[in-house]
Amino acid sequence: MALVAASAMSQDASQSGTEPATRTLDTKIWVNHDYSIDVSEATAIDVAAAGELQRDLSFPGRKLEPRDVYMIGADVNGGTVNAEVAPLGDGMRIRVRPSPRYTPPTRHPGMRLFEINYRVLYKAVGDDNDSGKLEWPLTSAGDRLPLRGASLRVTLPEETPSDQIHAQFQLDGMPVAEGEHQVSGTRVSFRWDGVVAPGQVLRAVVTFPRVEAAPFAAPPKGPAWMFNATLWLVVFALYYLVAKVFLTGGGDGKPVIVEYEPPAGWSAGAVRLLWHGSWDGRCLATGVLGIAAKGGLTLGKQDDGVWVATRTGDEHMPTLTADERRLRSALFTFGHTAAFSGTNADSIGLAELAYQRALEERCARERPLDPALLLIPGWLIALPAATLLFLGVDSRFAMIGQIFAPGVVGALALAMLMERVPLGILRATRAQAFFVAAICAAGLLGGGDRTDWLAGTALLAGQVAAGWWLPRQRPRDTPLLRKLRGFRWYLGTAEQQEMDARYKPSLHPELQASLLPYAMALDVEVSWNAHFAQALAEAAMPADFVTSLNPDHDQAALDLLDFAQSLARQVPR
Repeated sequence: MALVAASAMSQDASQSGTEPATRTLDTKIWVNHDYSIDVSEATAIDVAAAGELQRDLSFPGRKLEPRDVYMIGADVNGGTVNAEVAPLGDGMRIRVRPSPRYTPPTRHPGMRLFEINYRVLYKAVGDDNDSGKLEWPLTSAGDRLPLRGASLRVTLPEETPSDQIHAQFQLDGMPVAEGEHQVSGTRVSFRWDGVVAPGQVLRAVVTFPRVEAAPFAAPPKGPAWMFNATLWLVVFALYYLVAKVFLTGGGDGKPVIVEYEPPAGWSAGAVRLLWHGSWDGRCLATGVLGIAAKGGLTLGKQDDGVWVATRTGDEHMPTLTADERRLRSALFTFGHTAAFSGTNADSIGLAELAYQRALEERCARERPLDPALLLIPGWLIALPAATLLFLGVDSRFAMIGQIFAPGVVGALALAMLMERVPLGILRATRAQAFFVAAICAAGLLGGGDRTDWLAGTALLAGQVAAGWWLPRQRPRDTPLLRKLRGFRWYLGTAEQQEMDARYKPSLHPELQASLLPYAMALDVEVSWNAHFAQALAEAAMPADFVTSLNPDHDQAALDLLDFAQSLARQVPR
């Protein structure tokens, strides 16, 4: 059996191309001001050795507890694995053991590379009078594998005098002349090219004078303009002036041109959604009215007051827009009639939802910029500026504020773009006021110049005022909105003698029913109907102008208006 085992071991060694059961070690240590240390180690073990790593840590004269070692991460050949820390006498053992089903990547053929990152809290650096002493174990008495080569780099605090740093190797507690070590500034480099047998303890010892923790290093002073209160106030005021003149409806200056027809390809429901900027109870009513005015359905009122829509026309009526065809299809999913009643509310609700989605898709690219979105750049100006003015460049809070405050606003803007945060949050001036009050209080406690504090407070107070004022501004007109404004002027104006003769109500009474859905979409249905009464009276026609409509449009206008009013009241939202 011994011969067979020896034969297998020699075969494994010949296949791997390396001597079995050897390892190398590369360690990097950073000594912090509080004398805790951060460690990054890479241990290479050939494939003939066990598939786990045991790293023993012990420091003469000190006892480690599990809470003194904090694992940051571990991986094998680039694949992340778990590591556990367990007590071992006066020290600790870090064990990296992949699961049996773990197959490490083959990025490092012929060996396994274990990489571990951890922190040792306060117990690694001992006291020797006023000096610090780090005795770092490269091997331990419990190691089962020989060490063939090691390197170590120790970085000390920047304030440590380099001429008082000393380094040496110790093997089993005795200084040895083997190995190399070099001190360069506050960095000590060790290199060991020999072989350390299992059971031998090799340590790298670094002694250095303890230094007081340096005060917080202020960030480098930036350009003078970053701390100029007047400049920030001017930039803030100019931004909102530009937003008012160029990004909202104010200062547009373009005349409204009368339009006698609705924009081509736009249904009454889409016009309603685009004009008001949001879905409301009349969007569905105007959509149904638009289909009825184009002959896609007829409306009738039963004796019990319930309105019933009946489908007419073929499947693909060219006069209907895509969103109107979608609404008609949804309304008549279960038959050729649809009752607008409480018992049929679920079916009507589904049709309304489908129509709303169709209109949202139709209006997505034509909607003007919401003025509330213009508050985001205002916050990106006011917050960093107030932080600089409140806390100054010499405060430890300045760097945090300059990074954290814009980061919060940027995260909010990103969340809004992802539709995770509603625009209503930006309009909540009360929440903004509380937020600003907290920042101003922190700025006052920061001890900055009083004039700068007043300027920073003015910036934030101005942003809160903008949060109330800007959402109330009219969005800047797009070309389509200007056409709708001109069309609304035509529908709502009382000066019919100035209109084109071919559109006078007395000559074209059928317009009352055909354009009534658009008049309702633009909230001018009362004025629109009044035009016909006035025009027919001037033409010495009967006062009851409904009876004077063409036979195909008898009662059309009043029926449509009555239906819209009842639907807006009855359909649940």
